[in-house]
This record gives sequence, C-alpha cells and structure tokens, in this order.
Amino acid sequence: MRTYECPSCGAPVNFASAATVFAVCEHCHSMVVRSDLKLESIGTMAELPADLSPLQVGTRGEWRGQGFALLGRVRLAWDEGSWTEWYSSFNDGRRGWLAETQGFFTLSFLNETEAAPHRIRELQPGSTVDFARRRWRVVEGKTVTCLAGEGELPFVAKPGTTRFSVDLADPSGEFGSLEEADGQIAFYEGNYAQFAELKFTQLRPVPGWSDSAVPSARPQSKTLSCPNCGGPVNLRAPGLSMTVVCGSCQTILDAAQPEVQIVQVAQAKLNELAPVLPLGIRGQFDGNPFEIVGYVVRQDAYSQWSEYLLFNPWHGFLWLVNYRGHWSLISRLLTPPRAGGKVVQFEGQSYLLFAESETTVRGVLGEFYWRVSRGEASKVCDFVAPPKIISRETYPGLNEETWSAGEYRTPKEIEQAFALKERLPAAEGPYLNEPNPYRDAWMRIRGWALIAVALLCFIQCCSFVVQRPKTVFTGDFVHHPGGPEAAEFTTPTFHLDRTSQPVFIEAHAPVSNSWIDLDFELVDAVTGETRPLEVEVSYYYGRDSDGDWTEGGRTNSTDTPSVPRGDYFLRISSSSDPAVYDLPYSVAVRSGGVFWSNFFLSLAALLIYPAWVLWRRVAFERWRWSESDFQPFARFTSTGNNDDE
Repeated sequence: MRTYECPSCGAPVNFASAATVFAVCEHCHSMVVRSDLKLESIGTMAELPADLSPLQVGTRGEWRGQGFALLGRVRLAWDEGSWTEWYSSFNDGRRGWLAETQGFFTLSFLNETEAAPHRIRELQPGSTVDFARRRWRVVEGKTVTCLAGEGELPFVAKPGTTRFSVDLADPSGEFGSLEEADGQIAFYEGNYAQFAELKFTQLRPVPGWSDSAVPSARPQSKTLSCPNCGGPVNLRAPGLSMTVVCGSCQTILDAAQPEVQIVQVAQAKLNELAPVLPLGIRGQFDGNPFEIVGYVVRQDAYSQWSEYLLFNPWHGFLWLVNYRGHWSLISRLLTPPRAGGKVVQFEGQSYLLFAESETTVRGVLGEFYWRVSRGEASKVCDFVAPPKIISRETYPGLNEETWSAGEYRTPKEIEQAFALKERLPAAEGPYLNEPNPYRDAWMRIRGWALIAVALLCFIQCCSFVVQRPKTVFTGDFVHHPGGPEAAEFTTPTFHLDRTSQPVFIEAHAPVSNSWIDLDFELVDAVTGETRPLEVEVSYYYGRDSDGDWTEGGRTNSTDTPSVPRGDYFLRISSSSDPAVYDLPYSVAVRSGGVFWSNFFLSLAALLIYPAWVLWRRVAFERWRWSESDFQPFARFTSTGNNDDE
C-alpha cells in the first residue's frame, strides 16, 4: 500500500497495487494519475449512479482456491444497457477483472500470449471464431462508453471514453472478451461465475434487503420525477435498470442518465394491461427472495403472453413467463448450448425446436435492465425438453444473441412462492414445456407391468410343465350313414387321476370336400354327470380364377375345464354330409395341460391400464406438438409410435 496526497485537496490517496496508475480521490472525487512518485489531477470524476450492488471497494472473495480483493471499479454502458467491472488483485499476484451484470459475473485476465483476431467489428452473434486453442461462439458486439469510476484502476478511466467490445463463450464454460481501443485489440480470458461460487466477504449492506441496512420509508427504491407528468417514479433496482415506466402516465423513461429522459410516450391501449401479479411483491425461488420489478406483454402472429422481471441484489434477475395459466421460471444461460439445426444440446440433454417466431413488445410496466420500448421486435426460438425449455433471442439492429433456460411451474407453485391468498387462473390446454401428466404414471407403471407380465409367463410355463397333458384314451371308429344307431358308440372307461384338470378331445377324419359332425358326452361313470361337447371336422378345396384354395382341416378339437378325478367314458354320435359313406375317424382324449386363452385374457387384463397410460401419454404429446410448426410426430403417422423420451 502506497499513500499519496491528492493534488486537488491534499487528502490521502491510496494505491494498493503497483500495477495501478489511476485512482479517484474519495474526498473530492478528483481523477489522479500516478507517474513515478507523483500524482497529477486530470479533472473531477462524474458521480457514479446509485445501485443496489452488495459489492464495494475492499470486498474480498475466492475463486478456485485463490483469494482476491476488489481495488476499484468502472461503470460502463452501451446503447441497450450498463454494467460494472471491478479491478481485482489476486493473492498469486495476478490482476484481473470481475464483471457484474444482470446477476451473474465473469472473471477474466488479460492474455498477452495469444494473437487476437483482427476486424473484430465484423464478427456476428451466433457465428464462431477459432483462436487461443478453442472455438469460440460470438455472443455480442457493442460500443462501450465509460460513465464513471471509483478506487484504483490500471488505466485512465475518463468519463465519455469509448471502446468496442465483443463477448465470447465456449460450451465448456470459458468466457472471452475482445476489446478494441486506440487501434489496439486486447484479449481477456476467464470464466462465468455465480454469486455463491465467489465466496464474498466484506460486502456492503443493501437497503431494503439486508437486515443490517439502515431502514427508511422505502429503502429499496430511488424516487425520480417523470418529465411528462411530473409524477413520482420509483426505481427498485437503481444502477441496474435502464428504463422505467411512469406509473401515472405510462411514459417509458430512460433511467440510465442522471436526468431522466422520455424514451416513448404512452399509448392509450397500455391502460388495458393488468398483471396478475402486482409489481413490488416478493416471492421465494430456490430459497432466495425475488421482487417483481417489471412487467412486459409480448405477442407474435398467433398468441400473446406476459413476462415478469424478478430482481435480487445478490442473485440478479429472473424472468417469470405466463401463458394462459402456464408459468415458467427463466434465467439467462452463462454458457450457450451446442446448437445444431432443430436440436440443441445442454448439460447432456437434447432439446427439440418447438417454435420460431417474430415477437414484438405490446406494453410494459415497471423497470428493466435494457432500454425496452413498445413495438420492440425480436426473433425467438424455443427448444423444449419438458419440463425444461431453452430459448434463443436475437434483435434486429443489435449485434447480440441471448440464450436463456427455464423450467415449468404450476399455478399452485406460484401461489406458494408469493404467498398469494387468491387462486391464480387455472392452466388452459397443453403448453410447450408443460410436463406430460402421464409421463410419471407411465414411468411408474411400465416397470410393474413388465414384472407382472414376466410373472404371468413364469406361472404359465410352470403350469405347462406341471400340468403336462397325457393321453388317457384313443379309439378308431367308422361313421355308418343310414340310421342313428349305426352312428353311435360308447367308449371303454378311462381314468382321470388329477384333482382337477382340463380335458381335451381331438378328432381326425379323412374328409374331402365334405364334413362330419361328432357330438360327445363326457360321462362320470359313478355319478352319471355328463358334459356335452361337439367337434366338426370339415375340409374343402378347389381352384378358381384366383388359384388353389382350401378351407377347414381334417383335425379339430374341443375342451372342457376343471374336470374332477374319477372314471369317465364317452358317448359319441355322428352325422355327416349325405354323400359320405362309411367314413372312418379317430378320437383321442387327453387330460392336463393349460388353457392358452386364459393366459391371453390375463395378459390383456394386465396390460389394459399400462396401455391406456401409454396411449394418453402419446396423445398428450401429439396435442402439445400440434401447436408447433416442427412436429416430430409427422414422421410417424403410419405407425403412430413416438414418445417424448
């Protein structure tokens, strides 16, 4: 730590790092430049806009085992937003930058060993560029303006100076940035990070959010005056919000400047907007409180939906999207997915393209971290893997591509998150990332159904082995036409030795373009109880214009179940085609075995409910995808076999 006297007021100015050449005096806000052992004042630093960031000069953190401290910051802005970059000193001697924007962070270091590509202004969002041993995806490119600075910095941060910046990302989570200033291109390389990963200490209390913050009437808001109607305008996320809508006249205001300016005068139809969730209420998501600070209504050629902007000083922004009672909680993706045609890959899961449309902003309320306006157009592509969704947004005229990811929420979950006393409207129809209500039922039942079918097959096989059929009687007979007595026979007695068994009677006759009808009576030799049975043996053949044909067969059988143990005989009577004379036939009686009809009936009974669940699951997916222009079911219209796995 080196201490100097401010050239303007004489107050001490501290330089914690030998690499810093610029600092802002805490007392008079003079911008001082260090040259050897002297300080030179080059003017007064513009006042930093108020914000709700919990970070401050002196905050310490840790990243991958290395501690670091925040030495200074610079506030940067572009046409559609702003963010803060913190100059950081690491324990291993490195100097890096911690960028804080929209609730996430990037840690990066100057890479002087890799040659940066030239003509970075020609790089387009969504394209790729190869250098530094990897393939980078271009996220956005923009002209950046310095608004103000604080603490010590490694360069002179004069307000109003500009540079051109291109943000890069690769699927492994690496972050890159190309910056062009004064004809020189610098390459910064690092990683994305979340607040919890950085293990911050020595944070400042956040008014309205931290228990240790000094309370006031409305500590989380900054009050402005609307230049259109003079009404008060409250900022719930000062320093982060770029636009805010006047609650009195619905004029859209630019909140990034000290003197707010009108961006867009209200339209009469804007008064029709009626958010289901009011601005200013807080809800719990993933254990953290978030406040609704903005509300926007979007539409495409076919539908209209609403989006709520949620804010937390430590965790940034989330979006809560509502369409006809269906809700999704959305956050920005730090690492873009692997995109390829109609499928994107993210964290080992495939997402199918569901919708691609041109959207416009119909109306807005509250405040936003970019310069939103009514009529703002964007192109949106939605990829789904219910209950998850990934969206890509591109904006005409802006050199930017944004990816976000979310997950479905039911109305009940939203009611519980915001502790609502009144019920939210029920969901209507299917939604692009709504969980299939029959998916879990199918996942549960299919395993049990498989086990039940396997058990049924095992029982059937065991029964077949144990109840193996055996022949208890065979006999040959001759049908004599010309009188009933000539066509009736009584067999010798045979014994059935099982407690209860099925009995099968098989008849064979050498019929040829004729038939014989055999009527049997299975008679209990002790009780005289009879069981009537009938077998018809018929066989026909011939030739016509279509060729040879046959019908029937020379062997046929019948059966009766659950015959008790005992001695039995058969009474046989026969009748036949009048053209038949002295037709021989044979009869065989077998006991035991299994009825396959019982097996198939049991199998059908077991599969009725699983089949119904599977049908409803597939039907729901067809219903869902009927709303899409990219229906995967179109390829399966002939089989009707597709699933959402």
